[in-house]
Amino acid sequence: MKLLMKGTLEGAYTMHFITLMILIITLIGSIFHSPLTAFSAVPTLITQENPWGVSYGAEIIDPNSPRAFELAGQAGIGSVRFTMGQERVEPQPNVYDFQRYYDRILAKARKVHLVPLIILGGLHLELGFTPRWNSTAPPGDPNYLNFPPRDYDAFGRYVYESVRRYPEVPYWEIWDEPDLPGYWRGSPAEYAQLLAVAYQQVKRANPQAKVLLGGLALDGRRVNPNFLEAILADTRYPAAYYFDIMNFHL
Repeated sequence: MKLLMKGTLEGAYTMHFITLMILIITLIGSIFHSPLTAFSAVPTLITQENPWGVSYGAEIIDPNSPRAFELAGQAGIGSVRFTMGQERVEPQPNVYDFQRYYDRILAKARKVHLVPLIILGGLHLELGFTPRWNSTAPPGDPNYLNFPPRDYDAFGRYVYESVRRYPEVPYWEIWDEPDLPGYWRGSPAEYAQLLAVAYQQVKRANPQAKVLLGGLALDGRRVNPNFLEAILADTRYPAAYYFDIMNFHL
């Protein structure tokens, strides 16, 4: 298993609805013996040639995104992290719309030689992770996006269709900071199930793609300090079997 550590600096420029946060992404090695030991030699997001990546304001995808990617390429950035929310991709059950946002974004990433790391999950309306039609949120709850899905199979289909459409994407991260209760309004066990479903569907669509554990906050007043231990110890979906790279935020 690989461990990914992310640090952030505020972006150096502002455009309409755009913030780029510079990430230093550093591989620091395996952290414990697990069934993922076999992945110890997998390629990682960083290389000796280019260790730099950017997180594209995570929730923001707008008409200026292609220009932002161009500027990142000109700055010598090698990789870009952004979100592909289900509510945007699948606004209605089994009705997929990749053309409106993501075909253009991925085409631009290819053109400027940015390696994509896509987050399947998040916390803002712009991210649109759990769509209203599949959310377990109480009726009328404005935070329905942050709740676990009602139908995990429907979630799995969205993951499969996303990965199948973009075989050039090598990294898929499942949610963002799920150890913060405001970002993940479910239990650790529910996240462990989400992660397992995502892992299986990513590998089904593209066996070479790597699955990242949702980047953990690990600190802060509201963090769940037992989250990581709980998902690793989950009896139904032990998380160590369902990700290739661990990921945490500084």
